[in-house]
Amino acid sequence: MAIGAGLAARRIDGPDDHAADDFLVGERILPYFLNHPDNPYHRPGRRYGAPSWRWGRAAGEELAGETFGGDDPSAFTFDGPLLFVAGSDNTWIGEDLQRRHAQRYADARVAVVPGAAHHMFWDHPAATITEIRSFPATTARPRHQSHA
Repeated sequence: MAIGAGLAARRIDGPDDHAADDFLVGERILPYFLNHPDNPYHRPGRRYGAPSWRWGRAAGEELAGETFGGDDPSAFTFDGPLLFVAGSDNTWIGEDLQRRHAQRYADARVAVVPGAAHHMFWDHPAATITEIRSFPATTARPRHQSHA
């Protein structure tokens, strides 16, 4: 499969420099991975169904470097309120990993969307949006007032 996918990607010419890589991952590799029965990314017993137009490999590689780049404590200096959202059925990078991420920040919480996997907005959009919209209300901080 990998060799065939690589050869097919070599025929992609445009519309930009990332199109061939996006095709290789998004159209050939990702569907196989996402629908594998042992995949911990999605809901058990359900096929992956979220649409994918472009994989975004360049952005993914950049984010992976920032996200998984190590344990340098200076990288976790943000002290504002922070929300991590996880799907309950994502056993790979779901609730457990997001709780570990949240521990690194001074003011973070984790919201878990029941019955959702990695693509919470696709699996349970209303519940995911409710969690996100409720977050600012739970993190209101008093404003500092200047005295003249």
